[in-house]
Amino acid sequence: MKKLLFIGPKFHERTGSTRFLIELLARFYVVETVGVHIVKGTNDHDLSCYNSQNYDVLLCLQVMLHPNDLKSLSYQRGVFFPMYDGCPSPLKTEKWLVYRNFKIISFSRKLFRGLSRIGLDVEYIQYFPKPEHVNSLGDPRGVYLWNRRKDIGLECLLGLTKNLSIEKIHIHKAPDPDQDLEHIPSDQNIFITFSEWYDDRSEMMSDVCQYAYYMAPRRREGIGMSFLEAMALGRCVIAPNDSTMNEYIVDGVNGCLYDWSNQKPIQVNDVRRMQKAALEYIQRGYDDWLVKSRQILSWLESVPNPSRKIFAMWLLLRFMRSPITVFKRIVLGR
Repeated sequence: MKKLLFIGPKFHERTGSTRFLIELLARFYVVETVGVHIVKGTNDHDLSCYNSQNYDVLLCLQVMLHPNDLKSLSYQRGVFFPMYDGCPSPLKTEKWLVYRNFKIISFSRKLFRGLSRIGLDVEYIQYFPKPEHVNSLGDPRGVYLWNRRKDIGLECLLGLTKNLSIEKIHIHKAPDPDQDLEHIPSDQNIFITFSEWYDDRSEMMSDVCQYAYYMAPRRREGIGMSFLEAMALGRCVIAPNDSTMNEYIVDGVNGCLYDWSNQKPIQVNDVRRMQKAALEYIQRGYDDWLVKSRQILSWLESVPNPSRKIFAMWLLLRFMRSPITVFKRIVLGR
């Protein structure tokens, strides 16, 4: 079988958010996985122990490698899965120059459109998790929050759910690596329970199912595994109106979207109807995913279109802020 080197954030090894992709790839490749720590503002990683290997495919998920790292690895084709919440804007064109020869696959429609406009060889596919068997739609007076980011915590939740008669809140305190969470005051009138990392995923899903509402934990997502799994459990997800949440959720139909820059209490007329709509939507999407996910394997084997590469180079050079940057990135690999 062909060999594939999979490089992704080490944090995903704990959350399991990209396990579905590795399992898909393992059907056709011998997959060697590398988890690296990603720190904002840096992209320099020690990959020296892989320099002596020859790979058919180098696949980077979210991790934007330094040009020197890419040059040190031996591979036939390069594939990049960027995450909308963890990559530079397509407007920062020079940041994408190193991936002009890569096949790019995006789970975010918004990011796909931006990268297409600058001429990169990019494909779009929408992921759907497998729907879960649901015994209960949960307490309509309760909300589950995975507190991953400081800016989406108890204060944000209370403001948005002011009109929902919420009496119970569960806060899963498992922050992203770069986050220090806000202090939770103990003098709340609402009954609040807490958890940290679960030993088993089923324990978390069991807790989520106790509540009708689920608070999406981030302002934007690359895939959005946490809120998608909540929808697959028939929860009414409350989320910012940004990618990828607004590519799945229709406000007032199968979930609730709010304006991050102008937060107002959400209105819900029939939460049970919205929960059932969320579950049905995920079921239809999952059936579609089972068919379309095979395209990923064909994209990995495809040869980049030469005309697109030329067009991408023209656009990248045209909008580059400085000719010196072009020289450093292409010639010096900086």
